[in-house]
Amino acid sequence: MTKRWLTPAEAQKLLEAGLAAKLLERQGADVKLTFDLAAIAIPANFVPDKKILTQSQPEGLFPVLVRKICDATKLGRREVVSMVNRRQEEANVEIEVAAMLVAAEHGISVSEYAGQARAEILDRYKD
Repeated sequence: MTKRWLTPAEAQKLLEAGLAAKLLERQGADVKLTFDLAAIAIPANFVPDKKILTQSQPEGLFPVLVRKICDATKLGRREVVSMVNRRQEEANVEIEVAAMLVAAEHGISVSEYAGQARAEILDRYKD
């Protein structure tokens, strides 16, 4: 089934963004996911947001999660970052994981970011 969400040029930009964000990787002529797709719930009515195509550099996950928590809770950025930092120290986890824990504690679904969190954390420690 073809959804025709993107033009071929837009699809190429999305592919490049996925590679830059390390959500995808090239394996020869193929492109593979770097995360477990089964671990992510995709809504039946999902439509990709074309805003991703206008970003020149992929944004790190931490500021995305902080914004999402701020928007959902109406708390200020400083307060949210402070909560995340405390959680990181208490749980001894990476900052992205701590932000996801804080989000979950406030009833905010962030499961769609699991792959990106994994990719960023693994990228940080490779080599």
